[in-house]
Amino acid sequence: RGDDDCGVNESCVQDSYGRASCENVCLGRAICGRNAECIARSHAPDCECKEGFFGDPKSGCRKIECSTDAECSHDKTCDDHMCKIACLIGEPCGENALCTTENHKQVCHCQPGFTGDPRVRCDVVDFCKDAPCGPGARCRNSRGSFKCTCPPGLVGDPYNEGCRTAVECETSDDCPPHAECTKINGISKCQDVCANVKCGTNAECIPKGHQAHCACRNGYDGNPEDRIAGCKPLPVPCQMTSDCPTNTYCSDSICKPACLLDTE
Repeated sequence: RGDDDCGVNESCVQDSYGRASCENVCLGRAICGRNAECIARSHAPDCECKEGFFGDPKSGCRKIECSTDAECSHDKTCDDHMCKIACLIGEPCGENALCTTENHKQVCHCQPGFTGDPRVRCDVVDFCKDAPCGPGARCRNSRGSFKCTCPPGLVGDPYNEGCRTAVECETSDDCPPHAECTKINGISKCQDVCANVKCGTNAECIPKGHQAHCACRNGYDGNPEDRIAGCKPLPVPCQMTSDCPTNTYCSDSICKPACLLDTE
């Protein structure tokens, strides 16, 4: 007598006396995992997951969460009968890319400030390539844009007007006594008050209180600001020509230039 003499869920078993009988194959002879049950296959025990479960029936079965994406929330997809966060399945996006989920599907985007194929690789966008900053300013790429700054020692609007040398003064009181606060090429700077002043003949510019003054040199008198007349030598008293400076002579007790006529 053999298994073929028994039902499909039975096998032929002999006892210690040699007596044969048909017994259910799952009676105490099959060890199945959690949430699995024993079934008979061709007179032999086997294990399968219970309805609503999946996995390896020998080691244990897990509850079926889904069969289609529609059974999961929009940010999840049905993978191996489980609802999983779509962006955590595998590595869907390339370097410098971000993953989002749209209708259960993985969607890749380049990070702000990057461009390229998000599923392969995203590279930095060079926003400074077209020199968007003002004159003299430095450009630095930042996330999704660019940033303009003035180099150390310079001030101004780095985005539009550009950068310039820091202002030296606001009023003349910020300058030394011999200088005044004036704008040069739109920049306030301390400038020598006598730099552009022209005085008359035999006169010189004297700075005082941030202002320029023309004064006759020692030994001269006249109008120091008159560039034509200017200053003339002061009369030098004398008794004889030897008392007078070079190229002068004594006349009427006064030293006079040799080229000057008495009638003058």
